[in-house]
Amino acid sequence: MKVRVISDVIATVGESPIYNHKTNIVVWVDILGKKWHQCNLTSGITVTQTVPSMIGAIVERLGGTYFAAVKEGFAELGGENAYESMINFLSKDERMNDAKADPYGNWWVGSNAINFSNGKGKLYRLRPDRSFEIVISDLTLPNGIGWSPDYKKFYLIDSLQYCLWIFDFEGDTGALTNQELLYRFPKDGGIPDGLCVATDGSILVAMWDGWRIEVISNSGILCKPLNLPVQRPTSCIFAGSQGTELVITTAAHELDLVGQPCSGKLLSIIDSGFQGVGSLKYFG
Repeated sequence: MKVRVISDVIATVGESPIYNHKTNIVVWVDILGKKWHQCNLTSGITVTQTVPSMIGAIVERLGGTYFAAVKEGFAELGGENAYESMINFLSKDERMNDAKADPYGNWWVGSNAINFSNGKGKLYRLRPDRSFEIVISDLTLPNGIGWSPDYKKFYLIDSLQYCLWIFDFEGDTGALTNQELLYRFPKDGGIPDGLCVATDGSILVAMWDGWRIEVISNSGILCKPLNLPVQRPTSCIFAGSQGTELVITTAAHELDLVGQPCSGKLLSIIDSGFQGVGSLKYFG
């Protein structure tokens, strides 16, 4: 297994990668840096844009532009640092965090308290008409979001509760039912962060402070991890023409970059042994 650096851009807290297989572009955010990046995997060229607010996640719209989950709520992004605040509703002590789009054009987004207060986190569903609702309350740090390959199961990580939850997912209505604990992470120094799901149903979880991608089967069995040369991997997404390249966002926050020169950079594992699909788009 070989880990390579895709982009030398250093993110304070890189997060929420998405991938477009048609353009071969990975897009990700830097939460604390208030930036978002686009890297062409063919050329290696990275374009960076700044925003006036903390940005937790990003999604591509059908028309090719981007929508963002930010400190205040939701915003629309464009070229040359264009930024338009669209939906402001969060209190000053909250912010948006990780997010994923589903096959029906909705965008699922988690929020948390700035100080990570227990029970203050929520999971929202933003519909294509830009109306939204709270789907789950009483979370702490909702993070990794994903679906089983057949989209009948929904996965959600609550990082500071060290939980990976599984729900039955009703695509037409977006209803989440039959919540169960699929896996409880041990408090061994690594905190579960973002995730992606492989075509075989394996759930790949980036472990903040854990130096690895944890691999969990769809039945909740812990498998062999993918070890990394960085302390703080934050999330991952499948990329490449065959969907076999695992792209990983990382954080440089509070780390010694002399001792960990890859921290904060966009990494990938070409021969991870897994395969997945690119990101879905938001219809709004």
